Amino acid sequence: MQAAQWFAGAMSTALRLRQTNPDDRVAVALPDKARYRRLYAERLTRGPLFGRSLRQ
Repeated sequence: MQAAQWFAGAMSTALRLRQTNPDDRVAVALPDKARYRRLYAERLTRGPLFGRSLRQ
């Protein structure tokens, strides 16, 4: 549960940074754990962010 909250907080911050600095690259680093990989796959490989230069 806490991983999901940290993930959501990191993504929210990254999106705000991207909106205020559209020419900058924004990076998010998370622990290399199965839970974070699942969250990434569930939330960032489809939907409105898909195809926006997301790298794993």
